[in-house]
Amino acid sequence: MDLKIDRMPYGMRPSKHMPDNELYNYLGESGMRKMVSDHYDLLAKSTVKHLFPKSPEGLEAAKKRSADFFIQRLGG
Repeated sequence: MDLKIDRMPYGMRPSKHMPDNELYNYLGESGMRKMVSDHYDLLAKSTVKHLFPKSPEGLEAAKKRSADFFIQRLGG
């Protein structure tokens, strides 16, 4: 993968591309929520667990916010 940063004139914004919604179409909302939840469960057991809420309620709220973001971003 070739990553390149181009200079842009001050105040000019690059065009943006929405992510492909194929994953959302395949998994649906419930599948996306399960994927995010499963991922957070793994993170909560990992060496970076200190970056995530310690309480079960806090972790559930973080899962919901992340799932909401991805669902919206992917066209749900």
